[in-house]
Amino acid sequence: MLLTDREIRQLTGRKRFAAQCRALGRMGLPHDRDPDGRPLVLREVVMERLGGEKPSQEWEPGRC
Repeated sequence: MLLTDREIRQLTGRKRFAAQCRALGRMGLPHDRDPDGRPLVLREVVMERLGGEKPSQEWEPGRC
């Protein structure tokens, strides 16, 4: 669901959380931060943006 810390470092080329968030912003990738300032990035957003395929079914609450 979320990129790992290592994947975010590879994607941004940055080690510090603030620098990673700035890089993500410049890339136009939506992200949030956890209470420690660590960037949170949805894997689906990155896959779609970098040419991966979008999942065939959209998730709906209460649907298994």
